[in-house]
Amino acid sequence: MSAAVLEALDKAETVAPEEAPAVTLPKPNERPCWRVFDDWLSLDGGKRKLRPGVYWCSMTDGKKDEPPAPIETWVCGPLHLKAQTFDEHKGNFGRLLRFRNTAGDWREWAMPQELLAGSGEELRRELLAMGLEISPRHRLMFGDYLQSRVPKSRVRCATSVGWCGRHAFVLPDEVIGPGKASVIFQSGERTHEEHGQAGNLDAWRELVAGRAIGNPLLMLGISAAFLGPLLWPAKQEPGGLHLVGDSSTGKSTILEAARSVWGGASFKRSWRTTTNGLEGVSVLHNDGLLPLDELSECDPREVGAIAYLLGNGQGKSRASRTGAARAIKRWLTFVLSTGERTLAATMAEGGHRAKAGQGVRLLDVPADRRHG
Repeated sequence: MSAAVLEALDKAETVAPEEAPAVTLPKPNERPCWRVFDDWLSLDGGKRKLRPGVYWCSMTDGKKDEPPAPIETWVCGPLHLKAQTFDEHKGNFGRLLRFRNTAGDWREWAMPQELLAGSGEELRRELLAMGLEISPRHRLMFGDYLQSRVPKSRVRCATSVGWCGRHAFVLPDEVIGPGKASVIFQSGERTHEEHGQAGNLDAWRELVAGRAIGNPLLMLGISAAFLGPLLWPAKQEPGGLHLVGDSSTGKSTILEAARSVWGGASFKRSWRTTTNGLEGVSVLHNDGLLPLDELSECDPREVGAIAYLLGNGQGKSRASRTGAARAIKRWLTFVLSTGERTLAATMAEGGHRAKAGQGVRLLDVPADRRHG
């Protein structure tokens, strides 16, 4: 990432306070237009009420004996367009949405604008899963509303977790650092369950980190969990450790302790994957820890390629539907792996000979009771 890009990120605009929502219907000469009501709207002295939500306010065509009359079409629950989003390269445009779900809670989501392509079915699926009500009858108008105006406020978006400039570290549900107000995580998926938080720091120090005292392997595993965020500032390449030993030697316990630094049980991954599948997983663990359990579950013929993939920090070159080169997936992550056999032994089972570069990228560490 260039110095110019970093400077641009540091000076990114923050989201301006949103204007108060309108509390009255538009006049006939102001129609057609959109209105968003956060609460029930009482009309005609309380004789008629409009439910909260986004409305398309228009006029009827009228008849020979009747003049045009105002009409309000409910499109979805309360939803505001807070800001437009884009990355440091002025790409990956999106919209920062603020909406209320059916449980009555307000939430925000940085929506990739590309989800509006076609019928917008994928976009509606994500928002429905997040609890937003959308009219089945007027669902196509929903996309019209999202593109009805370009918000004046702007905010930088990050499409992957990890460092975004020198002063912001991005997680799916939180941005950490002095530059956090200028960055938001943007993803086409509604949830990222890998990262999570439970308990408190004091309990973790006592019940997890405190158990590493006098246990070198456990200390090594927990320390490895903190290496990922240091790679980019220290200008280091990705790498990792492979804990090798028989069953019941504590390898999985070490992996669980390291995993607890970043998230819940779903943060830990399995070697039961393919090279292509691990590309996406690596991006989700960018600038962090990638815990991989049980090497024996991986196809021995794939192990060598995966080791190179993890160590190189980038995926394969692929072509788009038009034949142009797609952007290559990149990441910096520190791997902590477990298995009963070494990398070389597993590759030999698949008919391949381990090369020095693979062993350096994923270093074998004996894990037995003498070392624990």
